[in-house]
Amino acid sequence: MNRTMIRLSLLLALCAPAACGESMPSLEEGEPLYDRLEGTGFDNGCESDSDCVVGGCSSEVCAAEAVASTCEVLELPQLGDCLCHAGECRWMD
Repeated sequence: MNRTMIRLSLLLALCAPAACGESMPSLEEGEPLYDRLEGTGFDNGCESDSDCVVGGCSSEVCAAEAVASTCEVLELPQLGDCLCHAGECRWMD
């Protein structure tokens, strides 16, 4: 491997998305409450961050439309901002 390839490999390893200022999804598919928090049952398509809104009784749903949810006490994970990521409204750190 030449020096350029080694430097590029090191740069890519050090510059993981979270380390380089890029947002990462707050939740992984399969986590408890994923479907509720990510609004998978609602319109979730987006083109920009302004398409995404926070809804639900506890402001726990991130979707591309205003939504209502049941009002109950939930232990919510730490959520970031409701943003457009890869064409879907998602909670992003």
